[in-house]
Amino acid sequence: MTGNSRICPECGNQFTIGQGRGQAKTYCNVECTKRASRRRAKAARSSFPVCKVDGCVSRVRSARAEYCELHYMRVRRNGHVQLKLEVSPPKEEIDHSHGYILEYAPGHWHALRTGNSRVYQHRRVYFDEYGEGPFDCHWCGTCVTWDDMHVDHVNAVKDDNRLENLVASCAECNQKRGKEKMRNTARESVKGQGHLEWRDPDVRRVG
Repeated sequence: MTGNSRICPECGNQFTIGQGRGQAKTYCNVECTKRASRRRAKAARSSFPVCKVDGCVSRVRSARAEYCELHYMRVRRNGHVQLKLEVSPPKEEIDHSHGYILEYAPGHWHALRTGNSRVYQHRRVYFDEYGEGPFDCHWCGTCVTWDDMHVDHVNAVKDDNRLENLVASCAECNQKRGKEKMRNTARESVKGQGHLEWRDPDVRRVG
């Protein structure tokens, strides 16, 4: 077996190949072979037709395909080439997992401020009436802003977003009221059982 030198067409380096081992090597190493293969594939894609979706200028994903990669994946996920929002517009109002109501309001002040297209309905109602503030906490009078305030439901019903049921609250007062709401719920639950006595966990028994 004899040696022979050759210039790699990909990187330009000279390398030695051995004769008698089948087909002679074209590239000096595996990396050059892969780069050349990717370059040929890219050149081939440039001759592919344009995606059949109106307005799309991307090439199809293979020689026999009808869609580019983007629209091909939409068809696989959704069964059509449109975005989900284009086919099924978002609900104007949805229930949040914690009992509050979220609204789809991408242009509202709260949405622009947080970068989220949905806003809590009670915060939107309060802002639309009273604006950017600042405000005084309804319970203790502390000055609060939208950076640290809570919009509290006076009657503790989270989806009752009438303006007269909403007040500004500092975080401390809102937290205290939350504990009291939980105590009241526990009292009513125990009283409903009829045979158990309610005992406040914060009250210690003496003796």
